[in-house]
Amino acid sequence: MRTTIDGTRCDTARGRIELPTPRQTLIARHEHLPELYRTILGRFFVREEADGGFETAKLLRKTEAMQLYESLPDKRLEFDDAFED
Repeated sequence: MRTTIDGTRCDTARGRIELPTPRQTLIARHEHLPELYRTILGRFFVREEADGGFETAKLLRKTEAMQLYESLPDKRLEFDDAFED
């Protein structure tokens, strides 16, 4: 079943976040993965590669997203734009 949870499109039957959608903005990344995203409702998640080459997405708290943002070299948005309230 597909549903939207806090502005993030999720497939609850498979337990995953659907990427990307027009309601998500890429904030920063490191080459290809991990990638840090923000939804239009201000939720953050990271898309990364798991064991076996599968891609996963994990919701993050704002403070976790800020820490990850600082560690990623390819910034797509300025800090103030990425984390505005």
